[in-house]
Parts: sequence; structure tokens; C-alpha cells
Amino acid sequence: MINIHDRPRLDTSIDLLAQILTDPLLYRVPVLIVLYSSSFDQRKHDNSDEDTKQNIVTNLEVAFRFLATLSTSRASTFKWQVSNVTVNGNDCEADLKKIRKSFRELMEL
Repeated sequence: MINIHDRPRLDTSIDLLAQILTDPLLYRVPVLIVLYSSSFDQRKHDNSDEDTKQNIVTNLEVAFRFLATLSTSRASTFKWQVSNVTVNGNDCEADLKKIRKSFRELMEL
């Protein structure tokens, strides 16, 4: 899970995931990378300037950086997908359903 408002830790998160995936026990394990924004983050950034809103981490950026950290041969040994979830404290079940749906889609790839 990667917070879309936490760009400074993006590279660290992706590097850690890539390191974890070097474990031979995880060969061919599907990987779902979930980008999230909590309702707290949204309230905090709603009143901020346009630069902050443009600094949000995107699916495409995460996918590109994730592929860049893996060797080409390693990236093809498992299925993976990047998905967005807006964590809303009032409707956690809907968020879990979205994650479950994303994982099912990943398994069908």
C-alpha cells in the first residue's frame, strides 16, 4: 500500500517491494500494489495549493518505477497490477470490496 500524498517515501516503498520479491518462495506470486488516500489526507490537502495536488502519486508513475527497479526477466515471472483505493473511514467494506475485485482481475490476467 502506497499513500498517494507521500511522494518522499515512494522510492523506498517500491525498492522494499522489489527486494521482497527476490525471495524464491515468492516466485510467481501475484502482486497487487494499492495506492490509497485516506479521508484525513483528502481534508488536509483540499485546502492546499495547486502544486500539492499536482504532486500526487499516480498509477502510471508507480508502475513505471516498479518496472524500473526490477530486471526485465524478473518482472515477467509474476502477475502484478496497480490499483487505487480511497480509504473512507465510513465505508471500509466498500474499500475492501474494491481491493478484492482488483485482486480477482489480477488473477484473471
